[in-house]
Amino acid sequence: MESCLITVQAQSEEFGSASISGSVTARIAVADLSIATNTITPLESESVAGEAGSFMIPVKNAGFLDAIGIEITLVGTDGTEYVSKLVVLTVPAESTVNAEFTYEGFEVGPKRFEVSINPSGTPVASQPENQTFSREFANIAVGDESNFVPIVVAILGLLILFGGYKVARTGSKKRF
Repeated sequence: MESCLITVQAQSEEFGSASISGSVTARIAVADLSIATNTITPLESESVAGEAGSFMIPVKNAGFLDAIGIEITLVGTDGTEYVSKLVVLTVPAESTVNAEFTYEGFEVGPKRFEVSINPSGTPVASQPENQTFSREFANIAVGDESNFVPIVVAILGLLILFGGYKVARTGSKKRF
């Protein structure tokens, strides 16, 4: 229950039976926690196999109550080897805070993960469901630029200049 109706009635003792009544809707402050799995970083295109990094998981509180001591857990699923890790966060009302989980580097291929939220004592609008996401870790060739590329470009430039000079000197008597 996020809101309730409160009715107030006041009766005057001095003026006989005069009374006033009114109603007001009161909002009950609760946290409303969620995770947007499409904004978890690294993104699919940034997932590099064999490199250490960290997942940044945005935890959103759309409610009107600060969520204090929220436990966020990340674990590997479907054969993904990732030891369960826990982060404790405070997520202010109507804001988003990132939970950071480090990793050492994954082999090439798809990896699946599950994120869970435990409000641990904070009143919530509804119990947040566990969210799953996957990342495809790929090899990215990190090679050194060849030292011969500038030399080849310089030679081609000289050949073009030499050919242009010869055509200009002899004239263009030949027709295409």
